[in-house]
Amino acid sequence: SSALIYSAGNHVWRQPVAGGERQQIPVRLDLPHPTPKPLLLRGVRVLDFKSASFGTPTTVFIEQGRIAWIGAEGGHNISSDAEVIDCSGRFAIPGLFDFHVHAAGANQASFLAYGVTSARDVGGSISWFNAVKDRSESSADPVPSYFFSGEIFEGEHPNWGDGFLQIYDEQSAREYVRRFKEWGADFIKIYPSLPWPLQHAAVDEAHRLGLPVAAHASGIEGITKSVTWGCLSFEHGRGEWAFDDVVQMLSLSGTHWVPTLAVGGSDALLLRDEPEKLSDPKFRAFTPEGEIQEALFGSYVKTVDDIALRGSVMNLLARLGEAHRRGVKLNAGTDPANPECFFGPSLHWELARFVQAGLTPLEALRTATEEAAAAVGTGDLGTLAAGKIADIVLLSADPLQDIRNTEAIWRVIKGGWLYDPDKLGAQAPTGKTVR
Repeated sequence: SSALIYSAGNHVWRQPVAGGERQQIPVRLDLPHPTPKPLLLRGVRVLDFKSASFGTPTTVFIEQGRIAWIGAEGGHNISSDAEVIDCSGRFAIPGLFDFHVHAAGANQASFLAYGVTSARDVGGSISWFNAVKDRSESSADPVPSYFFSGEIFEGEHPNWGDGFLQIYDEQSAREYVRRFKEWGADFIKIYPSLPWPLQHAAVDEAHRLGLPVAAHASGIEGITKSVTWGCLSFEHGRGEWAFDDVVQMLSLSGTHWVPTLAVGGSDALLLRDEPEKLSDPKFRAFTPEGEIQEALFGSYVKTVDDIALRGSVMNLLARLGEAHRRGVKLNAGTDPANPECFFGPSLHWELARFVQAGLTPLEALRTATEEAAAAVGTGDLGTLAAGKIADIVLLSADPLQDIRNTEAIWRVIKGGWLYDPDKLGAQAPTGKTVR
């Protein structure tokens, strides 16, 4: 053979066997988009962010994957093939966003089983994400909607070896931003290993093309540059919050902070306090054994004693609470597949920590629904209203009374497709897990 012909997402490529640059073949795949059957949710209480409460029991009608109407059934034509679901005693919240994941190779069903219908991936193969995005949009498979950056922009001496994209000069930085835009990236992710001038060039080119940029917190200088360059968000961040001017700068600029408490030791502490979570039947059904063993024996903080770890987590929560009180925009992200960070359950643990830091349950929910959807630039998700995509989590208990009730998941609806978490089952993850 002289060349390999393959597709990645909607694009078709020709790769010479002898080596050299691949070339795109001017063909675009036209994938079928099956339509879920109509759903009629009866007797459900719907979360209304404006009133900060759940309404009285009502009916929600879903057709062609979107919410057609919410309210009394009188005066509406209901399709004869609609599936009627008795939701008496259930609470409907918008599908949840995990705002910081590395999901290549993840068990996709785990997201849906835990009500995570959308994920913002901040570093992974752009070809893989184009393909999984097609799967999400063109099938009834339990796969979340993805908003992705593609490979992280790293420098000559990368933090993660050759796991991501290495950039050596300004021309390459700008060229790869243009390529990623063409290949479907929703935003660009830059890393501290990329020298400042090249980070600036990538951000400048991204802004020229209308692409948001996510930066990796790397001390006060890194955060300051991220803000002054106009980055949408910065990820992680720890001791910088001891400085009042950093909090003021973020509050005034509107830059989002994604604190990733889970990877910052929060999940590790939780599992020390409540080790039974690793034995939960649902958790074990959707979490590969290797990830459980890594949590037990490969933790980043396994040598840190309980007192020191608790102090570190409590300090981070105090910084988070102060940032919230000062008006800093927050989003809930967890950073799996790092040790002790899990696809699905970690987001619920993150929301509980947000409440522990001082947010109300409603405010915590907003960071993973309405505000997350706004941050990725989609008006179709994040709230429950007529015309919106039908991404809905049906709960058996009120999360405004106790944020931990977000884990009381009865059913999940994603794009109008209905899933019973108990029937999704464990699907073995494939591919390489990227951190």
